[in-house]
Amino acid sequence: MWAAKKRVLVSYLRSADSYDELYREEQARKFRVVIELIEPTEEDLILDAGCGTALLVEFLQTVGCRLVGVDFARSMIKKAMSKTGSRNVDLVIADVDALPFAPGSFTKTLAITLAQNLLDPAATLRELDRVTREGGLVVISGLRVNWPEQLTRLVSDERRAKLVDTPDLNDVIASYQKTPRCGSKILKQQT
Repeated sequence: MWAAKKRVLVSYLRSADSYDELYREEQARKFRVVIELIEPTEEDLILDAGCGTALLVEFLQTVGCRLVGVDFARSMIKKAMSKTGSRNVDLVIADVDALPFAPGSFTKTLAITLAQNLLDPAATLRELDRVTREGGLVVISGLRVNWPEQLTRLVSDERRAKLVDTPDLNDVIASYQKTPRCGSKILKQQT
């Protein structure tokens, strides 16, 4: 499993300097949908799992919430640090499959454009659920062309997530509310 994860890591290590230029506009479209889904407030402590260069963190900083960005590519975190300053943001080098946080640490957990890189979607979702507070929101997205079928089952059937899959996005976005059984209530419908 490490060999496959290392391939993903190497590709992100190489793309840190050009990532924002290549993907800013595309990511911004996704972020607008995500922000509408999560309705962030100043009271939130939000985890951006797989934060990359912190494009989403930049969007969320305007709300005034507290943020933690996690990525396993040191070059991505270095780029993120150069952009975000220290205002309400902590950046951590860590693997989303083994997050260094206590259970229930976050009110909202976001993993945007991450699903296509998951080697074990069930394990990653368990870890995202673990660090999300009871009643908190989890949002995960991934490139439509590489969206793992197992993830659809895990988020739709087991967690009753709302799926957003529109032609103007390259991602499928799944959002659900963490419950004791990690089932979920369907969040507001988007039309």
